[in-house]
Amino acid sequence: MKPAFFRDFYIRSASAGFLVLCAVSFLLALTIDPEGGVLVIHFTSGDGLDFLGSRMHVLGIVGTGFIIALVNTALSYVWYDRIKFFSYLLTFFNLLVGTLILIAMGVILTVN
Repeated sequence: MKPAFFRDFYIRSASAGFLVLCAVSFLLALTIDPEGGVLVIHFTSGDGLDFLGSRMHVLGIVGTGFIIALVNTALSYVWYDRIKFFSYLLTFFNLLVGTLILIAMGVILTVN
């Protein structure tokens, strides 16, 4: 076990930030009415509606982001001693993923 990885300020800050963003996104996804019917997930100006889905599809977006973060965190844990910069890069990429998911939840709720 690498205790230095878990004590690193940047790793802990980025991981805590991602967890907060993921929790807010999950709570936003739970505010969608499960019996509300079809939700607009994706649309374009040229083709119109591309992807319609349910509440489970929206929760799948949050789940996919969480799985991406788990893989990034596992890789940064493995490479922490060898390539510390790459480890930080992967961990801060989790913040970017969390922010984009939060934006997606906001857009889905606004459109519907």
